[in-house]
Amino acid sequence: MESIITSMLFATIVAGTPLVITALGADVESRVFYTRVKGQVEIALRELTSLALTIVRPSLLDGPRAEWRVGEFLALAVSRPLRGLLPARVRPVRAEDVAQSMIDAAQRADAPALIESADMHGSAARADAR
Repeated sequence: MESIITSMLFATIVAGTPLVITALGADVESRVFYTRVKGQVEIALRELTSLALTIVRPSLLDGPRAEWRVGEFLALAVSRPLRGLLPARVRPVRAEDVAQSMIDAAQRADAPALIESADMHGSAARADAR
């Protein structure tokens, strides 16, 4: 996971494109504290910078972690076998795909303002195929 974070930071520094990861469902109007705060962060960051900002909203991250989180463990245990049945927007997304989506956005002159989870699936494999 550390190398993925390093890749994301490197892409941001090299390209000069501000990128931030929030979360699926980020919304200042949300009744859920976590997604409400993520929505507030998005608005605050957009107000802080005059640069184009790319917001990345992954669903549950699927990949190795240094720490163990019971909620994520249970959610992944249930969702992995159902991966093909879940809509792409809520399907767990591989950390490599999130990182590659960020690298791709950072390298574009016309980086998108928002990258939703559904658009991240398969990004790492597509990059490997190039």
